[in-house]
Amino acid sequence: MTLIDAFKSTENMLMDAGIDDYCFDSECLLIKAAGKTRRDVLCHGDDVLSEHDEKLLLKLAKRRALGEPLQYILGEWDFCEFTFNVGEGVLIPRPETEMLVENADLFLKNRENAVVYDLCSGSGCIGITVKNRNPSLDVYLMEKYPAALSYLRKNARLYNFPNENIIECDVLSGCPDLPKADLIISNPPYIKSEELPSLQREVGFEPKTALDGGKDGLMFYRAICDRWLPCCKKGGEILLECGDSQGEDIRTIFDGKASSSEIMYDFNHIDRVVKIIV
Repeated sequence: MTLIDAFKSTENMLMDAGIDDYCFDSECLLIKAAGKTRRDVLCHGDDVLSEHDEKLLLKLAKRRALGEPLQYILGEWDFCEFTFNVGEGVLIPRPETEMLVENADLFLKNRENAVVYDLCSGSGCIGITVKNRNPSLDVYLMEKYPAALSYLRKNARLYNFPNENIIECDVLSGCPDLPKADLIISNPPYIKSEELPSLQREVGFEPKTALDGGKDGLMFYRAICDRWLPCCKKGGEILLECGDSQGEDIRTIFDGKASSSEIMYDFNHIDRVVKIIV
């Protein structure tokens, strides 16, 4: 089977399975299975796929056809200008979360040696990216769950992030004994528990612990206000990713306990980040 035949066969399988971006996904799976570059696939479509690679491609395509996220099958995904290891048990990095990092960069400009907490760190994509862009920072990554911690440590090794700054802790329980933070950033679970069963098929493969924000989706924001706000220096910031229409509720949680707050919207004018000034 040639590369182009393999691509078309995979494309048909994913299209029949109802995969929306079947063309892109097919190309990614072929590149993964054949160990080729995108240029190879585009310019050398008549090259023959080995029997081993053909069987591997079929195996990967079947996983995708059953709804498993492409990112898990590939084992990695890009976030900002970096690539992070991902797989079962860890939340997949998403482009909308990059807005959190961009706002962190704005706050951290000209703030050398600042202390940063990344709560509910997951793969570590947020905190490690912030550290890579600002090497003088003292960044701490907080994560509770073993599967996520496994990927977090793997990504930390990949980018020479200090292992001693990975903290195994439950964000709902509060802060360990650490230097006070100049900046706290977090993409916490914020989906209402009752909405989890209605999420798209691919999201159902991701850990519920990274998605479930409790009855109203605000459980973690309350915990961050009660238990982590006191750990942030006066004049510092807390940057929190949120879901659509959650911004005002989160501001209300922090009302009277922080100096000010602001909702930041994405290009679709959807609530995306709440900035808390301590």
